[in-house]
Formats: sequence, structure tokens, C-alpha cells
Amino acid sequence: MLPIYVLHQPILLIAAYWLFPLRLPMPVEFLLLGSVTGFGSVAIYEAAIRPFAISRALFGLKSAIQTPYSPA
Repeated sequence: MLPIYVLHQPILLIAAYWLFPLRLPMPVEFLLLGSVTGFGSVAIYEAAIRPFAISRALFGLKSAIQTPYSPA
């Protein structure tokens, strides 16, 4: 999904800025950075982009209005 792809970069940079000075072991740093980036991207998408029409339009998503299902 494009919004998650767009959001992951700034979240990754901010998380790395705060995690790298801690000098954690590489596997721990990798898992924390990946988790924070993944969960943060999905959380922002679900809380700030998906529910609002204006943010959906800004990220190039279709309208949330669903057409009723009509069997053929």
C-alpha cells in the first residue's frame, strides 16, 4: 500500500535517530527498528489516513464509500 510505503521512511529515520545512540546489540537494534517502523506505519495509516476522506485523497486512495453489492 502506497501510504505505508510513504510513511515508513520518516518513521525509520526518526526511530534510528533515537535508537542508534543507545549502542544496542545489532540483532536487538534490527528487531526494534523493524518493529517500530512497521507498527508505526500501520498505526498512522489506520488512525490518521484511512478514516478521513481528505487524507485518503492526499495519499491517492479511493473513497471509502462502498457501492452496494448486486448479484449478477
